[in-house]
Amino acid sequence: MTTAIDIIEEATATVSEKLGYKVNFYAGTTQSVINYVERLKSNMDIYPAVVVFRDGMIEETTIYGVKFTIPKIAICCYTDLNLTEKERRAVKYDTIIYPVFEELEKQLKLLDYSAVIQRIDIPFVNENRSNTFYDLVDGCIIKNLKMNVEVSKC
Repeated sequence: MTTAIDIIEEATATVSEKLGYKVNFYAGTTQSVINYVERLKSNMDIYPAVVVFRDGMIEETTIYGVKFTIPKIAICCYTDLNLTEKERRAVKYDTIIYPVFEELEKQLKLLDYSAVIQRIDIPFVNENRSNTFYDLVDGCIIKNLKMNVEVSKC
């Protein structure tokens, strides 16, 4: 059975292929994602990343596939405090965050053309201006992603 998490993870893998660099994927409750990222950070590059926060996620299997709402997905990368706002926009957003968002949006629209995918930029930290990951990150949030994806049962 294909799940909403499987769908976003597969789309993220395609984003990596299309952009030519690794975009990591993480999913879980807010606390489990934070714990996982903190544990991994000393061993590997964890960003850029697409992070699905499962808190409040609604998922329904239909006879044709899966229908779901994901309250929050983050696309993020490390920030550089030595850069000005304008420099960070050019270095982090224009070259990493926006291309990942645009390719992810394209891949998700291929699965459900009616999906409304809106981006909210989150410079430095999360949307509450608190440093959830104990890292300073630049990124964007996709809020309330609703999709109805047909899944072939071959």
